[in-house]
Amino acid sequence: MKEEILKQMHEICAQYGYEPTSFMEKIANAKLRMFGMEEWKRCPCDGKNPNRSCISEQCHKDIEEKGRCHCNCYAKPGFGDKKTAE
Repeated sequence: MKEEILKQMHEICAQYGYEPTSFMEKIANAKLRMFGMEEWKRCPCDGKNPNRSCISEQCHKDIEEKGRCHCNCYAKPGFGDKKTAE
């Protein structure tokens, strides 16, 4: 199941021109444990905020303003370098 979440997260990166960070697999694990497959897009770092989920308007805003999303799994090109993400 985690592999399916990771696959979809990588597809989101490709669709929007973002890069995955080295934290993506850890975040996918957290999403699966906390929310399951049905609600995996919810943000494990801010799960009670309905405005924050994978690739929501808030997520896009975070990436554009800070270079990375709140969970640190999606990044603008150049901000997703594994050397700087770890």
